[in-house]
Amino acid sequence: VVRTLDGKKHEGAASIDAQGNLALAPPMGEADTVSLDDLFDAVFVAKPREMILHRGVILTDGSQISADGPITGDDSDLHLPHGKSSTIIPIHRVGRVLLRPVPPHLQATLETSRAGALLDSGDFVDGKFKGIIAGRVRIASVLFGNCDYDPNRQVLAVNVAPIAPPESDWMICLTDGSLILARSIQAGDGAIVATDLEGHDQTLKIPAIAEIRRGAKRMSSLTELTPSTIDDAGLGRRGYARDATTDGLPMTLTDLVPTHGIGLSAGAAVTYPVAGGYRALIAQ
Repeated sequence: VVRTLDGKKHEGAASIDAQGNLALAPPMGEADTVSLDDLFDAVFVAKPREMILHRGVILTDGSQISADGPITGDDSDLHLPHGKSSTIIPIHRVGRVLLRPVPPHLQATLETSRAGALLDSGDFVDGKFKGIIAGRVRIASVLFGNCDYDPNRQVLAVNVAPIAPPESDWMICLTDGSLILARSIQAGDGAIVATDLEGHDQTLKIPAIAEIRRGAKRMSSLTELTPSTIDDAGLGRRGYARDATTDGLPMTLTDLVPTHGIGLSAGAAVTYPVAGGYRALIAQ
C-alpha cells in the first residue's frame, strides 16, 4: 500500500520501473506508478510495525542494525553477524545493545534508565558497558566493580549512551527489524538506494523493505506549533496540554510511553496557523 502527498492510496505488487518510479501492479485493473518525490509512505508487508528489532544495536542517532547471531566485542567496537559476514560498529556510535526481546512491561524501564544493563528480573544494573567477552556481558559498576552476566539468561539489553530522537528526511524499516535513517532515496537498478546520515549509499531490494516513510525532518509536529486559538468548550478547566495530559497524568498509549503528544479534554478544540507552508496533514 502506497500513500502519496496528495492523500491518495495506491495498491499492488511493488517494483521499480525503468524510469525510477515505484510501479504497482494490482490483482485487477491497470498498473500504476508513483514518483518517489510524491511518496509519503509505502508499506510492503502485512504488519510492518511487528518488524521489531529483537537482537542488534540502536545507534545514538536512532538508526537500528540487526544481528542474526550472538553479538561480540569490547569497549572499542561491536561485531554484529550477518550470515557469513559481520558489521563492525565503533562503540562511540552505540546507544543500546539489544540481546533478546524486551517485554512491553519493561520497555519503559529501559527507555528511562541511565547507562547499564536491564536484567530478566526487571532489575536495572547501573554501570558502564565494557563489552561482550567470552560470551559474557561485562558491566563496570561503581558499587560492585566488573560484573559479568549471561546474555542468554540474565541480560535483555544494555544502555550504552543516550539515543537522540530520529531526525532524517526518510525512515526505512527493513523486514529484519533494522531501521535506516536516510538523507535521500532514489531508484537504481530495480532497487531503492538510500543515502544514510553518514553519507553512505545502501541498495535495498523491495522484498527486504517493510516500510518507507518520510522522516521527522520533512515534517513539523503539532507539538512544535503554538495554537492560535484554544477553545475549552466552556469546561472551566484546561482543555489543551502539550506533551502531557490535561489532568496532569503521564501520557500512555497501550504499552507505549510517548515522548511527545497533545492532550485535549473532551469537547475542546485548537486551531493552528499554518500560513500555507505545508502540503499535507498526516494523522496515524
